[in-house]
This record gives sequence, C-alpha cells and structure tokens, in this order.
Amino acid sequence: MHGLNEADQRWILEQLNVDDRSQLRDHLAELRELGIPADRNILTSLGISETGERLDDLQAASASEMQMVLRDEPLWMLKQVLALESWPWKEQFLDTLHETQVAKILQMQLPETGFQVRQAMRVHLHEELKNVRRNSLDFSGNAHEKKSWKQRMLGVIGL
Repeated sequence: MHGLNEADQRWILEQLNVDDRSQLRDHLAELRELGIPADRNILTSLGISETGERLDDLQAASASEMQMVLRDEPLWMLKQVLALESWPWKEQFLDTLHETQVAKILQMQLPETGFQVRQAMRVHLHEELKNVRRNSLDFSGNAHEKKSWKQRMLGVIGL
C-alpha cells in the first residue's frame, strides 16, 4: 500500500471495513512520519507499472538480472540499451557499475538507432533475460554459449 499512488490507496481503503481502514491509515501515516520512502520497486517486481499497467519481462526485470544480461557488453551497448526506454531498473543497474563506467556511459554520444535495430535489441534482451532466468534455475552447470553482440544483432534482423 505504501508504494501505491494516492488514488489506488484510496480505492483499496474504501474496500475495507471501518476498523481495518482506520488501522491501515494509521500504519501508512506512521510510515510517512518515520520518513520511510514508498518503495515503488515492489510494484515493478510484481510486473505492474506505477500507473497499474502490466509490464513486459524487460521492464519488470530486476537490476541484478539485467546486470547478468549485460555483463559482457561494451559500454556503448549499455548506453544504447539504457536509451531504448525508461527502464524501472535503470538507476539500480547504474549503481552496480563503477562510477567511471557510469560517467563514460552518461557522457557518451551515440547516433540514434533505427526502428529495426531497437526491435532487434529488445528481442535480444528478451532472449538473454530468458537465458539468465533459465540458467539461474539450472544447477547442472551447463551455461549457454553467448555469441558476440554483432552476431546476435545480425541474427535477429535476419542478416
């Protein structure tokens, strides 16, 4: 509840009986008084945006999952991925990098990519995220062979 927007909080509170509503309002007020920030990442971890829309796998991914997905990529590729859209995990992902890497990424100027390249990147990221999730569950020790970024991009766009 603490991480929800006011309209959603109000709607949920209206669904409760008077005693429960009062108790929950007291708890929410106490959290605010203590200065405990509302953690909107809880919604993201449930695959829900702040506006209540369903997030796709990439948007709902954790920073640690994306760190695994992007671990072997050059900084310019990280810049391209981060520029694809407003990722909920972006700030936490950047926190996992060394400050010099973050500075280079933020200062880097890259040409804008076309629609096909952006779509190819998203397809690739989805596949790598699936691999990361599958491998985290696979205790056999078998890791998938990772192709270079160029091989993956050319394969996705059919070249």
